[in-house]
Amino acid sequence: MSLRFFPQALKKRNGSIPEDETSDEYQQELLEYIRSNVIGDFSIFQTVFGNRPLVYADYVASGRSLQFLEDYITNIVLPFYANTHTFTSWVGFQTLNLRRESREMVKHCLNGNENDLLLFVGSGSTGAINKLVGILKTSNWGSRQSYYTETKSGTVSCSQCCSIFATEGKFIKHLNSHTQPSNPSNKKDDPPLVFISIFEHHSNILPWKEAGAEVIFISDNSQGELDIKELENQLELNRSRKVKIGSFSAGSNVNGTLTNVRAVTRLLKSYDAFSFFDYAAAAPYVVMDMNPSPQEAIDALFFSGHKFVGGPGTPGVLCLKRFLLGNETPVEPGGGTVFFVTKNSHTYLANPEEKEEGGTPDIVGSIRLGLVFQLKNAIGDKFIMDLELEHYKRISKILYEIPGLFILGNQRSKRLPIFSFLVRHGKRFFHYAFIAALLNDLFGIECRGGCACAGPYALKLLDIDEEKAKMYEEARKDGFELFLPGFVRLSFNYFVDEETIEYIIAALKFIAKNAVWFLPMYKFTMEKRVAIHRDLEKNNELKNSMASLNNITYSDAKCEYKPSVLKKTRRLNQYIIAANKILEKIKVHKYLHEGDPEKEFDLPEKIEKLRWFILPSEAKIYIQTKYINNNVNNEESNTLMVNPKTRLYRNLSTENPKQILGDKGYNHEDIRDKEYAISKKNYSSMNESYKNIPTNISSTLRDIKELKHLSNSNDYFPKNEIYAQKYLPLNDKAQINLYKNRLDRNLKEIRSKKQYLVSNDGYSLKKKYAAIKP
Repeated sequence: MSLRFFPQALKKRNGSIPEDETSDEYQQELLEYIRSNVIGDFSIFQTVFGNRPLVYADYVASGRSLQFLEDYITNIVLPFYANTHTFTSWVGFQTLNLRRESREMVKHCLNGNENDLLLFVGSGSTGAINKLVGILKTSNWGSRQSYYTETKSGTVSCSQCCSIFATEGKFIKHLNSHTQPSNPSNKKDDPPLVFISIFEHHSNILPWKEAGAEVIFISDNSQGELDIKELENQLELNRSRKVKIGSFSAGSNVNGTLTNVRAVTRLLKSYDAFSFFDYAAAAPYVVMDMNPSPQEAIDALFFSGHKFVGGPGTPGVLCLKRFLLGNETPVEPGGGTVFFVTKNSHTYLANPEEKEEGGTPDIVGSIRLGLVFQLKNAIGDKFIMDLELEHYKRISKILYEIPGLFILGNQRSKRLPIFSFLVRHGKRFFHYAFIAALLNDLFGIECRGGCACAGPYALKLLDIDEEKAKMYEEARKDGFELFLPGFVRLSFNYFVDEETIEYIIAALKFIAKNAVWFLPMYKFTMEKRVAIHRDLEKNNELKNSMASLNNITYSDAKCEYKPSVLKKTRRLNQYIIAANKILEKIKVHKYLHEGDPEKEFDLPEKIEKLRWFILPSEAKIYIQTKYINNNVNNEESNTLMVNPKTRLYRNLSTENPKQILGDKGYNHEDIRDKEYAISKKNYSSMNESYKNIPTNISSTLRDIKELKHLSNSNDYFPKNEIYAQKYLPLNDKAQINLYKNRLDRNLKEIRSKKQYLVSNDGYSLKKKYAAIKP
């Protein structure tokens, strides 16, 4: 397919736009055009707290439709729609031509060349990766290669002998009459070896395991990125293995950590390993390049079209090198995959793109995907990526400083603005189902909670080892779904406006500070792992406001339903004000009119030890008495079941201070890392009476600031709180004062060490290696 079919904007790539439209003003206008055309954005919907605007912060899960693209589908594509498996009707040929153009548009934006094929597959990356695994299995893991090449003039060439044929039938006859090069088959005792990272989505783990491959996980380094040194060591150890595959996430769907695709590909190629990349989370925001150089050419990449803005209703994409499609039998045999069929025999097509897209494809969806990539190219993928990185840099600085908000992952890694987090209260956390529900109900912010279908990485970030993970798995099998650990995840896309960014940040600050006041309003459902407002079941008006297919009727011989009146608002600050008004009312009544709090669940002791989240009944007790039960898990070991790794990607409560100060990956600009290490060092050198102080206080400065915030009293904490080890019960003033007095008696010894001086809020460094003054 020639570029003569393309709009002018597609004749350049790598983020370029038409030469007469290179100004920043043009790109900003295009971003505003997108913002104003996202269907449903800022539409008013009803929650238990009243009407709220729909603020979508879940693009990492799925994109939103664009009105101007849907208009094109409605006005141009659908009026002349037909099945593409024909050249004999005008509508069939028209639809076929649009779909071919779409395929070439997407391939062009991936910098695909004549050695690459592009398949529209299923509904996302899951279908694409399973298609790839199926192709490899039926071709004996790459032992058989494809020699079919379609030329620009429409003829077919044989890449083995360079012969050219006018029709596909002549090529098939030629292929059957010549002896193909023999490739040593893959031995059963030498299964393919697949390297994957700890970041992977389940879709890039399970298909390989189910295919019989040996899977090796590559961990992350001190920067929180893929450990290329470990990958190189594993490749060297397994150099003799016949089939080696590296299948890595280009960007984590948990926290947006990006992989250096070109460096990883170079390394894989140097060991004769295939290079595959899952772009599901990153595709809408980064430059995808199948062929940056011969040494860095990707063997296959795959992604989900629905995650793009404008992408809902589009298929998954698998782009791969032609030589990989050596399978004679398609992965899914059926209509559209055969050259000729009789009662006793059949011959499959030689064209891999047609052979591997059996049945009637998602025709409209694949055309829509071409429009989506045409839009991305017009904006400029390099421009988009720069915006995304800038968003992360700017937003993360604010979010990391919110007391009680634990952002998962290493701050130093190169990341997209995808944030997974927990909100802490005392020793436990608020359940992600509750935080996600509160963001929705109180502010209209759409996000989600769970493990983001990336179980191994989620477990690592939450510091849950294999033993603990097995305990949670058994708890789920016993019906305790609610106990599954997880987090809340939200994202900021490149075209989000400043007001929306500020609104989401303000909402997160509000919830991190005040979530405990709202928790008694909610109840948990053990079986479904959700938090539901207690008034929802009684609110018939709210129930009836939800759309339902059952509300459609054909009683008057036509389709009738109640139309949805979409009112929009961008005056977002009013909902922050409204939330504060609701909070003030709660602080007055404190749920005292509701009687004594009732215990939600009668939990077995072994299950109660797994509980990492605060219950509504405990929140009510705290509100009314300022006391919350801190006796969590095993008192003797004092080990939290969920202990998120945040900021510097290390669990500071168990870290060796010498290792922190001596680690090559240590960030010398991160004050908190140094302060913690030095305080830990100081603490260990204090006298025995000081060590024997009964403590239960956190060692991290963020926790201390959070405790201040929860107690609303600076008098509760000693001035030199950096040297505290674990949480004290917030209700025990006498114990806190005793602790403070004992620390004061040892203050002279601490001063003489001439270490860092930290301000009262525990954050800012005032002087390096200065004597601590009273």
